[in-house]
Amino acid sequence: MLKLTASFASLLLATRLAAAQSVIAHYMAQQLYSYEDQHITADIQQAQALGIEAFVLNIAKMDYEVEKIQNVVYPAAERLGFKLLYSIDTGYDWTTGDIVTLVSATAKSNATYLWDGKPLLSSFSPSRDGYGDSFWADVKSGLKSGGVDVVLAPALIHVGAEQLKSEWQSPDGFMNWWAWPSDTADNLTTTQDLDYQAVVAERTGPYMMGVSPWQFKNLAGQAWIQNSDYLYKYRWEQAINEVKPDIVELITWNDYGESHYMIDINPIVGLDPDSTKYINGVDHTAWQVMTKYYISWFKACLGSSAAKKRSLPRDGPPTRITRPEYRDLRPNPARFDGACSTVTVTVTAGGESNTSTPASTPSSSETPASTDAPASTETPAPTETPSSTVSSSSPPETTPTQAPSTGGSCTAPAFDKDVLVWYFRIYPKDIVCTPGGTVPRNQDLVSDQIFAWAGLSAPATVRIDAGNVTGSYELDAGAHIVAIPFPTTDETPYFQIIRDGAPVVSGHATATILHSNCTYYDMNARVGQLDSVEASA
Repeated sequence: MLKLTASFASLLLATRLAAAQSVIAHYMAQQLYSYEDQHITADIQQAQALGIEAFVLNIAKMDYEVEKIQNVVYPAAERLGFKLLYSIDTGYDWTTGDIVTLVSATAKSNATYLWDGKPLLSSFSPSRDGYGDSFWADVKSGLKSGGVDVVLAPALIHVGAEQLKSEWQSPDGFMNWWAWPSDTADNLTTTQDLDYQAVVAERTGPYMMGVSPWQFKNLAGQAWIQNSDYLYKYRWEQAINEVKPDIVELITWNDYGESHYMIDINPIVGLDPDSTKYINGVDHTAWQVMTKYYISWFKACLGSSAAKKRSLPRDGPPTRITRPEYRDLRPNPARFDGACSTVTVTVTAGGESNTSTPASTPSSSETPASTDAPASTETPAPTETPSSTVSSSSPPETTPTQAPSTGGSCTAPAFDKDVLVWYFRIYPKDIVCTPGGTVPRNQDLVSDQIFAWAGLSAPATVRIDAGNVTGSYELDAGAHIVAIPFPTTDETPYFQIIRDGAPVVSGHATATILHSNCTYYDMNARVGQLDSVEASA
């Protein structure tokens, strides 16, 4: 790889500092068919409240999407001080002329997202002939001949870093779409990010890093899930502590079909009939609690050290990768997330309690007392006595594996109040559904667990109860994920944050673990938040 001279590195540093680090969100323009001003205004204001600066408009065709973007979305964004850019979906048919016409029409709008003073143009590019480097070079030249000079940062999902360097000269930057592990139980590392980033450092555009909370799809005969159990927390921390990208692109704001939306279901959006079987009534707004926290951390920590790192690629040639590389980061029972002095998981069987504290964790003071989980009217009564099982759970390690030292430190923001985000699937991964639709690929790669992301203002105990399973975790202030195994009976989980012997946050989930009556394979996450003590009945 070409080494950067000190003067060129300084120039890159100045350029990248001029373009502040941003968080943007992928937005499916196909959902706009029935949208009017009030609908897009609500989306934009919700995004702005989280610290999101722009929507990346995934556009598939020159049809109603264009009309809605130009006549509804852009006017609202201009009024609200929000930014927009295009992601051309080349899974559909495009000509260079179509793209030139589309981009030129809004290039001068004050709502167009600029990189180094130029409109930023991206793409979603599945493996398809006809949209290679020469195609995008023609797009850029066509725009330039009309007075529009763009910065191109495509998502070329089957192009590795070495190929990007040697065969793709038209991109100025790059968007890494791989925000999930790919068909593996292992968790995603930053190897591919850093390889792409090293290539982009020799160009003038941004390195854009995909971050996503979940992925599951079961429609039109396509069904899969990717391992997302601890994904959202560790992927954000990779962005903050290791990669330090120019731009984080959240995947997505509103792609319901792949289950990585972070809003409630908008009733005016027409959904595929299959997707409604795992989407209807499944509100993902609680992902926004985590999103806002990590955006504030990302922006607070990415100053000159981030820009400096982006201007200095690591030594050696980039690795040829067409899929992410991984290391084994699966949960290790001997390690728990953050500062955790005691972990106790209790499973009750036949009226007796079996309690386990892992031998690898040091002893500590007695766990604060807490109340047992109150009865929930939504919780079905156990139908059988479960067998005795003791298990514990921990998140993956997130120690940097490839990133060079960036100097300085990056301190996580403190919480001024306690908050808990719970999430889980409602069916065990090996359940048989009838008629069921398509059996999801990778269903055996995920874990049957109930998760709680806790944001703690001070040390506390986080407790999860679900039928015969109870997990109790003593944690320091900060953000943590803890989990317990699925109960063996149908149960509605109950969550508590306990401090000084009393719950300060508590409540039931609004979803129930089910072991039967599955009519469609549904591995979408149920997500909710608790930030106060649940009122007693």
